Amino acid sequence: ACSFSDVSEGGARLQIEGAEAVPGEVKLRVAENSEGRPCHVVWRSETEIGLRFDQPATAENVRRKR
Repeated sequence: ACSFSDVSEGGARLQIEGAEAVPGEVKLRVAENSEGRPCHVVWRSETEIGLRFDQPATAENVRRKR
């Protein structure tokens, strides 16, 4: 579980326990049934990571699947 803030077209900041264990490439899924957005970790601290989205948001990667 995590929370996020500072979300923009280019990336986001996530508050997460064990941030050092998060791999360098991840998919950020806002909803359980969403496709997710591929991204890269560009910085990290003990409790936060900064992500850069690999592609712009589209209806396909942010909508909920039925």
